[in-house]
Amino acid sequence: MKVVVVGGGTGTSVVARALKSFPNLEVSMCVTTFDNGGSAGAVLDEHGALPSSDLIQAILAMMPEGDDASRENLETLRDMLSFRFDEPPMTGKRLGNYMNIPLERKFGFDAAIARLCKLFQTAGQVIPVATTAGTLVAHYSNGQEVYGESEIDEPIYPWQRLCTITGLRVEPEVEINPRAFNALVSADAIIFGPGDLFTSVLPNVVVNGFSKAIHQTGAKLVFVGNLVTKVGQTSGFTTSYFVKVLESYLGRSVDRIVLPGDLAQIPPDILSRYAQEDSHPVEDDLKQDYRASWYPLVSSQIHKQSATDRVRRSLLRHDPILLGHALDNVLRETE
Repeated sequence: MKVVVVGGGTGTSVVARALKSFPNLEVSMCVTTFDNGGSAGAVLDEHGALPSSDLIQAILAMMPEGDDASRENLETLRDMLSFRFDEPPMTGKRLGNYMNIPLERKFGFDAAIARLCKLFQTAGQVIPVATTAGTLVAHYSNGQEVYGESEIDEPIYPWQRLCTITGLRVEPEVEINPRAFNALVSADAIIFGPGDLFTSVLPNVVVNGFSKAIHQTGAKLVFVGNLVTKVGQTSGFTTSYFVKVLESYLGRSVDRIVLPGDLAQIPPDILSRYAQEDSHPVEDDLKQDYRASWYPLVSSQIHKQSATDRVRRSLLRHDPILLGHALDNVLRETE
C-alpha cells in the first residue's frame, strides 16, 4: 500500500516514525520547503540555500531501526544531524541544515535530498513539495497580510493574535515538485497532519499543481487531528473547523479523521502552561461524523526544548507507537 504523508515539522516526523516499521506500507513524505525561521532561515539568508530543516527532520524520523549495532550507528547520525551549536556566531543553528548545502550546489535541491535519503537508508522517500524558493503569505480577517513562515508561526504583531487567517499563498507562485506530484497521484492513502495547519500542512497544499494531484489521485484522504490550538493560527478552532478549512483548500472532502480520545488525561500543569499562551485542547465536535474515530494518541513524554533552539516548540506530542496502531487500523479499513 502506497501512503503519502503531507506536512512538515514535528507532527509529520511523528507520523513517519509511526508508519516506517509496517512492512506492507510504502511511505513517502511530502514536506514543506518554506521555513524561513531559526536555523533554516539562517541557511537561506547566509548561503542562498533552500530551507531543508523540515526535510532533515523527516529524514531523521525515517531512518530505520535494526540490530543493536545499526541502531547505535543511526543514533550517531541523528545526534550529528540534530546537533545545535551553543557558541556564537552559530548559536542555535543546527548542523543538519548545513549538510545539504554542498549536495544542493552540486546536484540540485531535489536530487540532494534524494541522495541524503539513500545515504541514511531511510525507510521511504522524503520529497520536497517544491524545488524553487517562495515566501509564505497569510491574509488575515482585518485585511492585513504577513510575509514569512516564521512571522506567521510566531505572531509579530499584536493583532495577529486576535484575527483569523482567511487566505494562504506562496509568493511568487511555485510549481509542485514532479516527484511529489507523482507520489500523490499514485498513492492509495494520503495523510494530512498532525501539525500547525497554516505553517506545516497547508503550505504544501497551496503550491501550484497540488490540488490537481489531489483531484487526479484515487487515494483516500486521512486527517490526523491536533492536540491543542495555536494562538495566531487556530485559536478557537474546533475539530470540525480544522477539517472544514483543510477541505476548503483541497477542494475535496477527507475520507477518514483520526482524533485523540485521551485529551482529558493531559496533566493540569501542562494545560496551565498552554493556557498562558492562550492555547487549549482542541474541542471535539465530530461525535456524529461517521468518518471520525478516536484513539489514545497523547505521548506521556513532555518535550524538553534545547536552550539554544530559538523556535518555540510544543510540549505535547502524539505518541508514535499509539499513532501507528491507530493509522494501521484506519489504513486497513480504506483498502
